Amino acid sequence: MLLGVAGLVKGDWKSIDHDTLKNAQDLGFATVQIRVRDPKDASDADITRVKSLYEEFTFRWHSLW
Repeated sequence: MLLGVAGLVKGDWKSIDHDTLKNAQDLGFATVQIRVRDPKDASDADITRVKSLYEEFTFRWHSLW
């Protein structure tokens, strides 16, 4: 079972960092839900940075449309 959490990212999704994912992992979650309000504002660098963080913690990266 995949147990994730929403609400750990304060403010803009671009503020997600190592500490946010470490906190989620320490709480026993397998992923963190983020919401991208304006996909046009997301750069390739932003996405690569967040995906790299998820990979570091072996969190699943899902896209829901």
